Amino acid sequence: MWSRSLLNKNYKNVLFVTKLSKSIQSKIDLGYQMKLLNEKKQFKQSIDLFEHSKDQNVKQLSSFIICQALKACGQLGDLQRGSNIHRFISSRSSIDHFVLTALIQFYMQCNAVKRAESFFQQITNKTLFHYGAMMKGYVNHEMPEKAIHLFDQINNPDDVAILLLFNACAQLGNKDALDRVKNVWKTIPLKFYANTNLVASLIDALMKCGDVESARSVFDSCKSKTLHMFNALMNGYIKNQKSEQAISIFKLIKTPDAVTITILLNACAQLKTKEALELVKDVWNRLSPEFVTNVYVKSSMIDALMKCGDVKEAEFVFEKSTTKDLPMFGALLKGYVKHEMPEKAIHLFDQINNPDDVAILLLFNACAQLGNKDALDRVKNVWQTIPLKFYTNTNLVASLIDALMKCGDVESARSVFDSCKSKTLHMFNALMNGYIKNQKSEQAISIFKLIKTPDAVTIIILLNACAQLKTKEALELVKDVWNRLPSEFSSNINVLSSGIDAFMKCGAVTEAEFVFRKSPTKDLALRRALMKGYVKNQMPQQAIEVFHEIKNPDDVVFLLLFNACAQTETKDALKLVKNVWKKFSSNFHSNSYIVSSVIDALMKCGDVKEGESVFRNSTTKDLSIYGSLMKGYVKNEMPEKAIDIFHQIESPNDVIVLLLFNACAQLETEDALNLVRDVWGKLLPEFCSNSYVLSSVIDALMKCGDVKEAEFVFEKSTTKDLPMFGALLKGYVKHEMPEKAIHLFDQINNPDDVAILLLFNACAQLGNKDALDRVKNVWKTIPLKFYTNTNLVASLIDALMKCGDVESARSVFDSCKSKTLHMFNALMNGYIKNQKSEQAISIFKLIKTPDAVTITILLNACAQLKTKEALELVKDVWNRLPSEFVSNVYVKSSMIDALMKCGDVKEAEFVFEKSTTKDLPMLGAVMKGYIVNDMAPKAISLYNEIKKNNANQLNDILHILAINAAAKTGMFSQCQSIVKAIPVELLSTHKFAAAFIDMWGKAGSIVKAEEVFQQHSPLDRAGYGAMINAYGLNGMGLKAVELFHRVPSEYIDEPTNVSVLNACSHSGLVDEARSIFNNIQNKTERIYTVMVDVLSRAFLFEEAEALINEYEQTHPPLLHMYMALLSGARNSRNKHLGEKMYHRMKIIFPQSSDPLVPATVLLSNIYCATGDLEKASTIKNDLIKSGAKKRVGLTWTDTNGEIFEFRAHDQSHPRSAEIYIELEKISRELIQHGHT
Repeated sequence: MWSRSLLNKNYKNVLFVTKLSKSIQSKIDLGYQMKLLNEKKQFKQSIDLFEHSKDQNVKQLSSFIICQALKACGQLGDLQRGSNIHRFISSRSSIDHFVLTALIQFYMQCNAVKRAESFFQQITNKTLFHYGAMMKGYVNHEMPEKAIHLFDQINNPDDVAILLLFNACAQLGNKDALDRVKNVWKTIPLKFYANTNLVASLIDALMKCGDVESARSVFDSCKSKTLHMFNALMNGYIKNQKSEQAISIFKLIKTPDAVTITILLNACAQLKTKEALELVKDVWNRLSPEFVTNVYVKSSMIDALMKCGDVKEAEFVFEKSTTKDLPMFGALLKGYVKHEMPEKAIHLFDQINNPDDVAILLLFNACAQLGNKDALDRVKNVWQTIPLKFYTNTNLVASLIDALMKCGDVESARSVFDSCKSKTLHMFNALMNGYIKNQKSEQAISIFKLIKTPDAVTIIILLNACAQLKTKEALELVKDVWNRLPSEFSSNINVLSSGIDAFMKCGAVTEAEFVFRKSPTKDLALRRALMKGYVKNQMPQQAIEVFHEIKNPDDVVFLLLFNACAQTETKDALKLVKNVWKKFSSNFHSNSYIVSSVIDALMKCGDVKEGESVFRNSTTKDLSIYGSLMKGYVKNEMPEKAIDIFHQIESPNDVIVLLLFNACAQLETEDALNLVRDVWGKLLPEFCSNSYVLSSVIDALMKCGDVKEAEFVFEKSTTKDLPMFGALLKGYVKHEMPEKAIHLFDQINNPDDVAILLLFNACAQLGNKDALDRVKNVWKTIPLKFYTNTNLVASLIDALMKCGDVESARSVFDSCKSKTLHMFNALMNGYIKNQKSEQAISIFKLIKTPDAVTITILLNACAQLKTKEALELVKDVWNRLPSEFVSNVYVKSSMIDALMKCGDVKEAEFVFEKSTTKDLPMLGAVMKGYIVNDMAPKAISLYNEIKKNNANQLNDILHILAINAAAKTGMFSQCQSIVKAIPVELLSTHKFAAAFIDMWGKAGSIVKAEEVFQQHSPLDRAGYGAMINAYGLNGMGLKAVELFHRVPSEYIDEPTNVSVLNACSHSGLVDEARSIFNNIQNKTERIYTVMVDVLSRAFLFEEAEALINEYEQTHPPLLHMYMALLSGARNSRNKHLGEKMYHRMKIIFPQSSDPLVPATVLLSNIYCATGDLEKASTIKNDLIKSGAKKRVGLTWTDTNGEIFEFRAHDQSHPRSAEIYIELEKISRELIQHGHT
């Protein structure tokens, strides 16, 4: 009984032990199975297995099983199921430190940092495992400060904790972090050095904190160097831009692993040199099979090939790979983005079955490069399908914001940003950058103000926003931010460079220079920023000086140098460009940007042949190089050559097409117009929507004379931006259609400074009261920032002057603190326009350094005065002119013109004869001078001489001047000779029609004038005016009036009105003249003067005087009006009126001695006509005593093609005595026959 009882008891014990053994085995099997699944990354199956087995008592589940379950949840980022496990095991009386550690790791992996921290704080007995898990979590979440703070709480840190500290310090990478690494390094127990991972981490931390020397020292001190250490050292060299050293270290490694090969390839990728590319290819060819199939090695290989510029080889590696993993797709995608091949990147993306966040990020980058509607649609479509888990990749979200911004969808980009609960700096930066991209820098600045702790990148973006605004407020913000910069930013080269750039673009050159001087290290980036700023602020000489300070300039520096030289356009700059190119050209032939900038500099410095030589010798002629050459030809007014280059280009881009249109605009010929039309008709749709191309085609059409087609292009455009408005406005101004220009301006919502400038030019053309009112109204509303455009201010002065408001123009000029030459020139020109040349000369005397334009304007002022004093000033200026002005063809032409108009024909001829090159403007000035000085035969003689010796030099202007000279002689035979001399193809052009009509009218052949008029009908305003004037000269006033009423309203201007009123005056058509005069809205001084002449010739003196009084209520008196009235008094023999007008003229014009000579002669004639010979004789004697000379009457005749000149009282002929005897005889015979 006992033995049975004992047996039963033993059996139960055995059974219990057996069951317990099976239970333990079951738990071991479960944990082992979960571990295997986790190792195979089958995390979901691992959790499912746990879920199936957890129904048993929680206490029976081992810590090992729970840790495996938490590990699987952490890897999946399944916060919900992991939290459930936490609650499931919370009923245990105690949780061992393995589970506690696993829970911390789980929460960290699920990005629940706060929950991990909360849980960590609840642990009463914290072990090194717990600290390590927390520190690792912080490092993984890039929260190094928290990791370091936690490390400081550990009493006796082990090697793992120290390793994690080094990792945290490596993330910070600043001086404080370096000091901490070094301090801990000194205290590490020797036994820890057995942990080679710790040593590798120390090397990594030192490298990332910038202490390359110490990192190398640690490495060299290790007797047994592991691959991990080699890899850390190589990576560090790459981090510190010392890839050559990384490659040197690689050569010391006997048996590299896949990681080492990857790092080597990264070093080559950083170098991007031919040698690096050769090394990449060599390594690839010698790789063992296990490395060739390693996805990370292949990805790095593709990346290195791409960064070294061998796209085809990278594509070959990718295509030859049997398995194409996501990292390989990513490397190729990244390469395409780097090489700005977004279409290829997008096509590649479409081949990926399940793209990860990195691939989607790169797709967004590619779409951002395209920046068009298709790219935007793709971004939005992919955006809608992004898995929620990808939103934890804040770089992806930032890339999405960037893509939307660059595709122009600002609203959607802002919506994405606003929807993010936790906004990273990367997102803020992307949004700010996007606003800048879309010209919304104010919003970028507003976003900046929301950021609590900006980093260096954020500061750089802010500075870029301010640089874009270029306002006073932006400059103040730059100064404020700069003054409050933390020390670590103020030593950041990129921040310093952006600071210099922002100051420069805001016009604060002095502050930019101060930033540069105060920088402790003046590296290449800073010097580049300074050079760029100088070029931006048109200070090329300073940029060149900075270049000479740089020992090892890079491509960007050379490019900036060439840009600076292109700005100076001097011989010294040309010499420098040639010397630099000769010395370094072998380094640049493959850099199209450098080659383009060299060609540009050579062309702008005037050496077209050298520019062409660089172009010919360039091995790779891309569109930018073609563009530079075309641009140079346009700059040097060689549009035919630019067009020839265009025809060599197979697939021109928008810039090339734009330059073609600019070349055609220069030619202004029918062939150029036809080419513009042909190219425009064949343009790709995307070019037709490019506002710059549209603007240039409108400009070309306008300059080639097709106003209607230009208007058609403008009207058909769906989006009309400011450059297009500007091109059309400019065209209207060119074609003297100011009313259309003003109407167009009124359609612009927010006109820029260029549009306002063109409006002022249009108003200046009108020159009436309405135009003046408009100028003043717009003037009041101009934003202050526009006043930095000195051309706009000069245009305002010009418009006010041409509208007759001299006082306001002077006020604008005086209010400008910094007065440019352009402003001085506008003011001087305005005074000349308003017959105030004395004031123009006074302004000239205020100018310290006049340019050629200023000298030309001064000479024009003297030419207007036509006084002895003006002539003396002209000669004085000429004698003191710098050599560069003396050789300026326009200065010489103006000099000849001034001398001619001041009556010194001999001196003008001397200047002309002494000139080594007799350019067209000079020939024109001489011919015009001869015509002005009643020496038309000399003008014709010079024309014939040019035609005989250098017919190619004749142009339209010289032909027209020859026609004018023939018209001046009034001799029919001379007019016929000139017509025969002009090329036949020009006779039928509209350009010559008005001159021919004028010529035949003055020669008395109204029939021929009408033939020309009918042949070219419909004519322009000049043609109509010439025909009306021809009728008037030939006593056909009624025909002149009849034609005037047929003139299109847009063609009726001041010359046309003057011509018809003159015709009425010579035909006695007073009523017709009154009607026309009363209908003229803008009555100028010339119109008033000719109307006074009409009334005076009809002896309506009271009405004429009343008209003069009306004019003088708002204008200064005019001598010509009084001369017209005085002439009428002579014709009517009205002695009292003559005396009254003469004495009034002496009071009004006390300084006008020479101009009053004709008035004195007229008064003497009145006395003679009325029989008061004593007074007439007294006046003549007074004239002789004063030394004043009466202008001698002059006429010509021709015999056998030779022109003979006759002057009143001429005694120059050797048989003069016989001629005068014969004339006296003829005179007596005429009187005997009743002629008086």
